[in-house]
Order: sequence, then structure tokens, then C-alpha cells
Amino acid sequence: MKLTIANPDSKLDPSLPKVILTRAPDESKSWSGGLLAAGYEVVSLPLIHIQLAPDPVATQAAAQQLSIYRAVMFVSAHAAAGFFKGAAQGLGPMFQEFQIRAWVTGPGSRQALLALGVDAGCIDAPGKDALQLDSESLWQSAGHHLVEGDRVLIVRGTDEAPYVSFAGPAAGMGRNWLAERIRQAGCEVDFVVAYARLKPRFTPDEVRHVRQWAGDGSAWVLSSTQAVMNLQAALPDQVWAHAKALVTHPRIADAARQAGFVRVAQCKPVLEEMLSSLQSLH
Repeated sequence: MKLTIANPDSKLDPSLPKVILTRAPDESKSWSGGLLAAGYEVVSLPLIHIQLAPDPVATQAAAQQLSIYRAVMFVSAHAAAGFFKGAAQGLGPMFQEFQIRAWVTGPGSRQALLALGVDAGCIDAPGKDALQLDSESLWQSAGHHLVEGDRVLIVRGTDEAPYVSFAGPAAGMGRNWLAERIRQAGCEVDFVVAYARLKPRFTPDEVRHVRQWAGDGSAWVLSSTQAVMNLQAALPDQVWAHAKALVTHPRIADAARQAGFVRVAQCKPVLEEMLSSLQSLH
């Protein structure tokens, strides 16, 4: 893992807290640019290392039988990237050709699918008025597309190997909930692993930086419970009472508080709301 400090020549506001972005740089690029423009000093410290398509045979097999599914749910942009990585060219247009719905919970996943050639009219996501961008809101927006007997593929990630491709429940409480709703609707659910989430390996210098940011009032942007768990595993004796957490879901808020964060703010994973929520942490 490589720690990157985004400290540009542009004007930084010394009264604002340093912001620690814990998602992969490609996922948080728009956040970083917007935060820098607003005067924040930004640090990129990915807490999850991503390995795309750890079992390419499984993802290729799922892609080859794509037409049997009524909907394919991508749990993240990485899920989309890993699924398409080993597939034949022209996979994106198949969603329109076979009238397959592509389900996502957030704008990053939607943009990833658009870039991979999936028609915007095939993509379902939580409505703009949804309180949370999660599986529950997605079901409210997209569940009506299913009829009894349909099949749904959930394209997900997994944690450190070993992993299972076409078996077992989907990782994450939201995916478990969604799979159960699909089954209750009389439909079948399959799973395929499209990426692996690996723990970060901190160098001594990174540990020194993290301990400093844990106590200097920096704001940590946490967008998954796994990121919180990885942070705890890397520094099990660290006290987080003086750090601030900006989270994107109630479940992540609970994990952050359990880890020891006292000041926790919650918002949707969109830049405008992040900037507003950061103000409440000052």
C-alpha cells in the first residue's frame, strides 16, 4: 500500500481539518478534487487493497451465461470492473440486447457501468430522494422488474483468500438482505466473486502518520465497515477518541463508534453532502 499526501500548490485553509480518504484513489478521485478546491488538505490512505477477478474462470463463466439473468447487481465499481475484465468484448451492449437490468447502489458504480458500455436505460439505482444509497433503497427502486422464476446474479467482492465464487451468501448485510428479498419474490439468486478485498500492509512510516492523524483532529472518510475493521486490525492499540469520522451508512457509523471514534457524521457518498457534513465536524 502506498500512502499519498495530496498537498497541492493551491490555497489550503489552515482552519479546516485534514481529510483522510480511505477508498482506493480511482474511486475517490472526484472527492479529492472537490475537497482540495474547497481548501482541505487531503490524504489518500487506502484501507482496502483491491485485486480484480481473483478467479477469472468463474467470472468468465458467469459472463458467458449473462443472458439467463433478469438482473445483475454490482455491489461496487470494482465489482463491475472485475466482472468485465475477463469477459469478451461487447459485454456491455448485451444488457440492452437481452433486456437485462443492471443494479447498483451508488453513482460511482453507475458511472463505471456507463464507461463499460452499459446503456443508461438498463441501469437501476436508488432514487434521488432515497435516504440511503444501499440495497434496501435499490430494492424499492428496482424490485418491481422481477417476476416469479427470474434469476438474479449478484457480483460481489470477498475478503482475503480463500474465497468462494458461485456459492455461499453475499458478503455484507445489505447483500444478504437483498438476496432474501429476491428469493421471497420467487426468484433465484447466484453469486460470483469479481474482486478480492485485501488488508493494507502499513510500513513503519505509514504507522507513524496514522497515529499522528488519529490524534490531531483529522477527519477520516470511511465508506465501508471492512475499512474500519482493517484499520483496527492494523493498529489494534490505537485510541480513536480524538479523531473524526465521516461515514456513508448507518452500519459504518456503528462500526466507527465501536472502533472508538466519538465524533461521527453521516452523509451520502456524494461530494456536496460530504462538504456539508464535514462542516459539522469542525
